[in-house]
Amino acid sequence: MIKERLEEINKNVIVDRVYYKYLDGKKGHWGKTYTLNEEDYKWFIKQAEQAYAFEKSYKRTIKKQHEQIIQLREQNKLYCEAIEKGINATRYTNQEVAYILREALEESK
Repeated sequence: MIKERLEEINKNVIVDRVYYKYLDGKKGHWGKTYTLNEEDYKWFIKQAEQAYAFEKSYKRTIKKQHEQIIQLREQNKLYCEAIEKGINATRYTNQEVAYILREALEESK
């Protein structure tokens, strides 16, 4: 739908060739002006506002995910430390448990 709308606006735009003259007397240059009807102008403004809102939402989401990653890494570090303590506590009394904990620790790294 957006592609078709852009194609329609491109067909309806009025392009004029104009000469831009500088007030300080320096040599000007030729350029183009583009004139849109009011409906097309409002549509572009709406699209820009939606893109801006999407970008803000995207940045908030990325920030939250980054914070969650930091939190999860810290939590994982604590779990690994707890497993290490469990391995040290059981290595002589229950080698099977120590082995299982060692495997779990290796898989988490």
